[in-house]
Amino acid sequence: MIFCQAQPIPYQYGYDIAGDHGEFKQTRQEQGDGHGNVQGSYSYVDAHGISRQVDYVADGHGFRAQIRTNEPGTESQNPADVELHAQPAQVHAPAPAYGYAAPAPRHAYY
Repeated sequence: MIFCQAQPIPYQYGYDIAGDHGEFKQTRQEQGDGHGNVQGSYSYVDAHGISRQVDYVADGHGFRAQIRTNEPGTESQNPADVELHAQPAQVHAPAPAYGYAAPAPRHAYY
């Protein structure tokens, strides 16, 4: 009987996406060594300049992330091995509407 042992295969991938009119940008990058150790990042910037970037590592010590954002309502803190760096949003002029409207806020009434 012949047994085939699979060899670990390192990998790397990523992408960058931007709206046709510059209304948003998204990125994603990740690489793994084939032994369960992974590092990567993902980010976005919307038409109003609101952004989030997450850099992360997953390995024998667990998952650890560092987040940089200027999202309204966030503040710098470090819960559960996550570093969150919040900055005030620099509001840009309203972006032209290209068929997207934010949903109206929903309220729960009990």
